[in-house]
Amino acid sequence: AVTIQTHNPIFGGIGSNNGTITFPQLANPSASTSLTVAAGRFEGSASSFVDISPDAFVHDANNVFMYCYDVYNPIKSKTVYTVDLDGASNSTLQFLHAVNSVLTANTAYDPYAWLHPQDNWQAAAIQLGIWESQHDIGWNLGSGLFRTSGFNSQTLAHATTFFNAIDGNALDASFVMVLRNASAQDVITGYRPDASVPIPGTLALLVPAIAGFSL
Repeated sequence: AVTIQTHNPIFGGIGSNNGTITFPQLANPSASTSLTVAAGRFEGSASSFVDISPDAFVHDANNVFMYCYDVYNPIKSKTVYTVDLDGASNSTLQFLHAVNSVLTANTAYDPYAWLHPQDNWQAAAIQLGIWESQHDIGWNLGSGLFRTSGFNSQTLAHATTFFNAIDGNALDASFVMVLRNASAQDVITGYRPDASVPIPGTLALLVPAIAGFSL
């Protein structure tokens, strides 16, 4: 588990793009709901680590970059999350691989490029693509189960570029983690698979006792 405190402003210096999203209702998937939202990459700080190291976060615990992975619950200023290292769907991983391929087209492939959009239009496009990967299969923001309206043309152009780069390849799931809470917005962020794993609290208490018996 880990506690995330969102920053104020939540979108940091990169900003966001406002528009309307339409998506299936949770209780009745055959019906839809529309919401006006701010789409973008947001920021926070991590603390109160339980069985996860601060080194697991791509930058540092004070600068955690995230996207919403859920449209059914609100973002809260402070949330205790369960860490799900297998939480990203294959559709999402395919989209993130496409984003990385576009953003690192002229340099070495970076599995965390999706966390570093160049501006608010790219950030909003990545967020919309992540939602599309969760709720639809068409890779088209104008039709299907997940649809958008009112977003800037630059956001939509970036989204189209990312969608066109989807080729069936997927980002290695070991570079991603989903943070889950039943009453708050789930979020998706990067994970460093080489991060050291701390000794769980109960095991840490046992280690001195075991050492004490060593003669």
